Amino acid sequence: MFGYLRRRAVSEGFLGDSRLWLVIGVVTWSVHLLRRFAGKEPRVVYKTELEPGQSLVISDLAPIEAKGPGKSVRLET
Repeated sequence: MFGYLRRRAVSEGFLGDSRLWLVIGVVTWSVHLLRRFAGKEPRVVYKTELEPGQSLVISDLAPIEAKGPGKSVRLET
């Protein structure tokens, strides 16, 4: 619904000469921007306390998966 109102406000209000659609456009774009900026807070996905000597490794590499159910992977060292 807001997408339709924003598009119509741009065509009729910002590019056209309708003052009503201009006001609707300002309101809908303001709501859109407020929602966008409000959703930018970071989310906590994991939280723990580390003991002295412990470390935490963060990686975006996919884990090595074995082929087949119940199989394990042995890494060559």
